[in-house]
Amino acid sequence: MKYFKFLICLCCILGLLVNLTGCPKNANNADPKGKVYYSFFDTVSTVYSYAGDSEAQFDSNTAAVAKILEEYHKLFDIYYEYAGVNNLCSLNKQAGGEPMKVDQKLIDFLLYAEELYNTTNGEMNIMMGS
Repeated sequence: MKYFKFLICLCCILGLLVNLTGCPKNANNADPKGKVYYSFFDTVSTVYSYAGDSEAQFDSNTAAVAKILEEYHKLFDIYYEYAGVNNLCSLNKQAGGEPMKVDQKLIDFLLYAEELYNTTNGEMNIMMGS
């Protein structure tokens, strides 16, 4: 019975503490802003901001995100080549031929993918639809 009373008191104290740690009344309740891109990675990319930034700041931030998405899209595209970019498509076409210079980001990605493959004993195939 003593243990039961102790447990009830502990639950009441924890409940009170959880109640007291709620969000403050002056919490930022800014409406989220979003922008959708349909041209990267053959999928829909949506960028949201909950920061309450001005429209100009939001546009500046989404432009920076779009620039990064475009860069990686061009690097990892296996179907199309782009002028001035040695990407996965050009790398696959050149396979077995002359060595070619590629962006360090592409090399880092391929090394990371190989590490994940080895770490998971090849179970990363679920991402590829297998």
